[in-house]
Amino acid sequence: MVQSGICYEEAIKWLNEAFVAYKPKYPGDQIHAFSYVKEHIFRQAYLKKERERMTAETRQKNSNLSGNFMRAYGRTKSVRKEIVPDRLVNPQAERKRTEHQPDFEEEKRKLMLELAQYKKNEVS
Repeated sequence: MVQSGICYEEAIKWLNEAFVAYKPKYPGDQIHAFSYVKEHIFRQAYLKKERERMTAETRQKNSNLSGNFMRAYGRTKSVRKEIVPDRLVNPQAERKRTEHQPDFEEEKRKLMLELAQYKKNEVS
């Protein structure tokens, strides 16, 4: 175990896990040999190394992909532009627009004339 380079803190942790995870096949069954625990410890050490290796590979791939993608389009970092309504960008423009008051009386007079002409043409 020492020659394999497994840290003793992890070996003790995995040793306890082996005893906790043990399921007896029949009543009174128990662990009789260290080989059962040794297998569990080596399996956990292998899984830990594989996880670390896969994590490192994934990070390397992701950093290469994002770097190459950005360089391909002439950018060094991503830029995200938010779509913001004009009234939020320039609040004074909104005030100017709302300050305009159309001449409702003039429009009412024009519409009444049109209505009168329509009724006149309809009666004839």
